[in-house]
Amino acid sequence: MNPIKCVFIDDEPAAHEIMKDFIGKTEYLQLQESFFSPSEAIRYLTDNPVELLFLDVKMPEMTGINLLKSLNRPPLTILCTAYPEYALEGYELEVVDYLVKPFSFDRFMQSVQKIRKRLHLLQDKPSASDFLMIKVDRKLVKVELSELVYIKSIGDYLKVFVNDTCYITKNTLHSMATLTRGLFIQIHKSYLVNIKHIRFMEGNQVMTSRGLLPVGQKYRTELIRSLGFRDIQNPA
Repeated sequence: MNPIKCVFIDDEPAAHEIMKDFIGKTEYLQLQESFFSPSEAIRYLTDNPVELLFLDVKMPEMTGINLLKSLNRPPLTILCTAYPEYALEGYELEVVDYLVKPFSFDRFMQSVQKIRKRLHLLQDKPSASDFLMIKVDRKLVKVELSELVYIKSIGDYLKVFVNDTCYITKNTLHSMATLTRGLFIQIHKSYLVNIKHIRFMEGNQVMTSRGLLPVGQKYRTELIRSLGFRDIQNPA
């Protein structure tokens, strides 16, 4: 199983130190970003799909509950807070677990194990790993993921490039990234690419079976790791 990509949101510096320590001790967790500001976190989560969210509840700018409600497709979530009275509302939003501060590393690991089990169940669904159904005009088109090369975002629409065909559908890149998690990687704010269709990387571009695509600077390091290069400074 690939490392679980996670994000942590809390307005307290001490909480950040503890969570970074706990996550760092857990080899199958990969911390993508941590935020003190809920609004900054929402902007990040809108464009960058993650599998796990560690979320404080009571923050000055916005509660963690309202943050979850604002996300169209929230990640699997563990609430971390000193206020147990929010537990019921959190579970109504289908959070996986509720950690009451201060919590031990052992209690943290119990929560993370629940996430691993949930992800295993999601990955075992065959329909999610074989194909997508996308709406094109008035038709629903079945797209085999193995044949899907890349997806380009243009405003409120997506161009879906499948071998020699291009479909246009109304959807978001974030939603598509969630559906294709583990098979596709975001290489630019406007591009998702099927890792199997990447032939080589040169500079800030990748060559696919449908031609060259741009690589955004913020996505470069993760792309290199996904392609299996150990030296991220010199992928050649």
